[in-house]
Amino acid sequence: MHDESRLIGYALSVAPIFIFSVYKKGNEKIREEIYRIRGHKSFEMQKSCFRFSDDWVNGLISKGYTKNDLKEICSQFDAEIKISELGNIGYCVELTKK
Repeated sequence: MHDESRLIGYALSVAPIFIFSVYKKGNEKIREEIYRIRGHKSFEMQKSCFRFSDDWVNGLISKGYTKNDLKEICSQFDAEIKISELGNIGYCVELTKK
């Protein structure tokens, strides 16, 4: 979660509001289908984290999160946290500096 914290910290240092979306943990089969439709041929999953090695996205990582994961990551910042459901596939997170 270190990379996520660094990214969020940077975003909040340059803007008063940061909005992002992430995949939910537990929907890996849906995500796998999405990746295949997008043309990915070379990827593997480890603990709801997909790692890609296609030539055009080698090294890309796509993680899944729970609401508790997101609350834990975002709680270290002095910001109001709003987490909304995006159907069965993800969450929309809005952080507003206090």
